[in-house]
Amino acid sequence: MAGGITMMICGSLILVTPWFWLLLVVLAVFGFGMATLDVAMNAEASAVEQALGQPIMSSLHGMFSIGGMAGAAAGGALLALASGASLLVLLLRCPRCCRTCRKGLVLEPLALGGLALVALIAEGAMYDWATVYMRDVVEASPSVSSAAYAAFSGGMAAGRFGGDAVRARFGAPQLIFGSAGLAFIGMVMALVLPNTIVTMTGFTLMGLVSRT
Repeated sequence: MAGGITMMICGSLILVTPWFWLLLVVLAVFGFGMATLDVAMNAEASAVEQALGQPIMSSLHGMFSIGGMAGAAAGGALLALASGASLLVLLLRCPRCCRTCRKGLVLEPLALGGLALVALIAEGAMYDWATVYMRDVVEASPSVSSAAYAAFSGGMAAGRFGGDAVRARFGAPQLIFGSAGLAFIGMVMALVLPNTIVTMTGFTLMGLVSRT
């Protein structure tokens, strides 16, 4: 609730903030709220997965990706209403959320946080710099450079929807080590062999395992 409401308020303030320095502050708080909400959603997803007794985490992340694409497509038309509508949904769910929070949740924060940090550094680099890398280092055309992000996102969607079956078949530890190995190979391919096809393949590999 705290993360979601923070995001909704800041999402509205971004549209009306008159000064650049104040916009930076609002964006920083927005990012804090987003990170908090992301952790909370994954914790809830883990609890649901344990209750079901079967892997569903990757599929949930896949639906998150579809929701992101749908939201981006509809966001332009609904930008003025999006924050208000999201806030209303959160408030309607508040009683249930509060009951869930009182039950408590035990985590190993340092280990999980460190693992998430390493993974998200690599993932964030793909989100923010794949297109720039293709343009400035690989020297690809603008149209090909823009496809770098699509290659990463396509690999991520495939990995998310297939991750549950792989985890059920081989187990979580094996999936983590295998994903880390493929991510390393993908990054090395992109950095050591800055060729259009090789780099795009590396980005796709990175997306394939970034959230599995």
